[in-house]
Amino acid sequence: MEGILIILALLLYFLLGYIAGERKYLKAMRAAIKYELKLPTSDYQKGWLDCLYFILNSNRKGR
Repeated sequence: MEGILIILALLLYFLLGYIAGERKYLKAMRAAIKYELKLPTSDYQKGWLDCLYFILNSNRKGR
């Protein structure tokens, strides 16, 4: 019984670390895209950045 509890605890720690790491990665991506949108670039590039930013934000709202 103790072995099962240890395995469940390790699984929980892994999942919590994965979720925190994913959120940190998405936050960094959003910050990078916001910075890129402020730079003078072509309309084509801004369109792709807007699309990527929208996808990242829609993923965030789905949680």
